[in-house]
Amino acid sequence: MVQPRSKDKVILKTGTTPTKVYLAHPLSERGYGQHLEQRLGLLGLDVMNPFDYVGIIYDDDRIDIVQKDLDAMSLCELVIAFIPLPDNGVMGEIYHASQILNLPVIILTHSHDIWLRFCSDRIVRSEEDLITTLQSQLDFQRRVVDGS
Repeated sequence: MVQPRSKDKVILKTGTTPTKVYLAHPLSERGYGQHLEQRLGLLGLDVMNPFDYVGIIYDDDRIDIVQKDLDAMSLCELVIAFIPLPDNGVMGEIYHASQILNLPVIILTHSHDIWLRFCSDRIVRSEEDLITTLQSQLDFQRRVVDGS
């Protein structure tokens, strides 16, 4: 039986290298995805934006793009998903990350969808809440590494 995600766990792994983050977002929000990528980079996170390495391809027959996304995601330690409106691609990425790869998932959305709650470790409602959540986790990570 599949269980809902625990909401109490530490999201970022403890270590000295930047955490590698997969940034899932719809093609229609590519500009905002680039903005988020820059903000997350300023926190010291190594962000993998699928539209940076795959580009924009409108050919529905390019199923290999899905595999490239899943392969890239498997190299990451955290998935951040921006999903302002229902999007099949982002929902697939969220499900794969949480249920198949068992990666922590933070979702930036205003939706109260039960599937998003089920597959996420945290749901944040604003960009500032996302940054605050991540900064808190990074501060905790640094304290653990420093032994303080």
